[in-house]
Amino acid sequence: MSSPRHLWSGDWELDSAAAREELAKRRALTDKPAEKQPAAPPPRPRPRPSLAAVKARARPKTARRARQLRIALLAVLVGILSAGAAYGVTTLVFGSGASASGHPYLGIGVAGSPLGIVITDVAPGSPAAKAGLQPGDLITAIDNQPVSTVDDVGAALDRLHAGNEAEISYTLGPMSYTAQAKLTARPPGYP
Repeated sequence: MSSPRHLWSGDWELDSAAAREELAKRRALTDKPAEKQPAAPPPRPRPRPSLAAVKARARPKTARRARQLRIALLAVLVGILSAGAAYGVTTLVFGSGASASGHPYLGIGVAGSPLGIVITDVAPGSPAAKAGLQPGDLITAIDNQPVSTVDDVGAALDRLHAGNEAEISYTLGPMSYTAQAKLTARPPGYP
């Protein structure tokens, strides 16, 4: 066995030349003339997308809009139902005035809002309608008693009796008004 040869042994030049000749002979034997490879086919033109494909790509935007619309409609529906429930409760408790035992009847529906107590409904022919109160008016006081909640409206009306005249202070926009309403007993058929 011979010892390994190193680059510094001095024989590397002979070994390199011999290895190069040997490699060239082997390549000459195995190399065949290169066959022509077929050229790559030209790229096919892209087909135009069908109308169905265009609509399918547009669906995510449409679906998003439809979802946003459903959410908005749901929010409006919840708001309407909440306002209706609040109106129903206030009408049962306070809005229609008093019970048949002589408590006063003003004939309004009220609801609390960030701005104050808003009139939501005025019964036709009621004392409030005769006094000129309308839905959207904000009640500020009843008989000089300030009201800031729906309970305050009920308490102010409970202090009065059917046949009394009540002074209703209200605002409409930036203007303040006062109306005189002659309270009556609750009409038959009201709970």
